[in-house]
Amino acid sequence: MDQWTPSDPTVALGAAEPPSEALGAAEPPSDGGTELAGDQELLADVQRLQVIAADLADVEVALDRLAEGSYGTCEACGQTIDDADLARQPTARRCPAHLPLATT
Repeated sequence: MDQWTPSDPTVALGAAEPPSEALGAAEPPSDGGTELAGDQELLADVQRLQVIAADLADVEVALDRLAEGSYGTCEACGQTIDDADLARQPTARRCPAHLPLATT
């Protein structure tokens, strides 16, 4: 256990008694539909974390390109990416002519 995890799980839950006694050991807890809402909230959190991870990866690539001197040039054709395009999307790796086409 790390320093932030209490050794007694009831402390972490804020319960005055162990969870099995608080909920009744013989019957499962009734969530009244909150379990589905909790699952949806968890899924939304995971999706937000995936977006953040992808953004971080893009920033890391941009920083690497900056360090090697290729930042601001299109990976496909080698032409300079317009400053306005970089201002809109600082992690851009391709000029507008070489962006992938959106499929809808």
